[in-house]
Amino acid sequence: MLSVFKKSEPAPEAKHIKRGVVYLHRDKPHFIAATRYGSGILFELDEGVAVCPSESHIDLGQIVKAHMDASEVRPYTEELRLRKPTEWPAFKQSLCKSVRAFNNEYIVVTVEGVNHANHHYAFETEPFHWGISLKVTCPCMDPAVLGGELHKLRKHYLKWEKT
Repeated sequence: MLSVFKKSEPAPEAKHIKRGVVYLHRDKPHFIAATRYGSGILFELDEGVAVCPSESHIDLGQIVKAHMDASEVRPYTEELRLRKPTEWPAFKQSLCKSVRAFNNEYIVVTVEGVNHANHHYAFETEPFHWGISLKVTCPCMDPAVLGGELHKLRKHYLKWEKT
């Protein structure tokens, strides 16, 4: 009976859920990974965006993992609010000539920790026909598995988008 009133260990300090985004090119193996900062209003900064140099699962997974690890809570400033879409860091890295071309060429996949411990990641595509989106939860933090899941998500997205 005394065990019911036993003091428990204090709860670990809550971390924030790490967030990022990966832009997958529809036609070629070109990927842009971006860290998302903030809490509530999420935003990208120039220092948190990188282009994956190859189509290797491991390279893509390492870049995504590094960007997720860099995610942190930062204040949203007036300067960020006034940015135009052409000043968007991922758009600048894409070398597309217009925002419309960027939106047509890239599949947006949001990446976020499943919980505050961030031991698992959830990948979710932007909605396509009839508001359907694809969502995958990846329980493994191995870069090869993370990259492989993103490649599979791209393949299935393109298949379902055409139907």
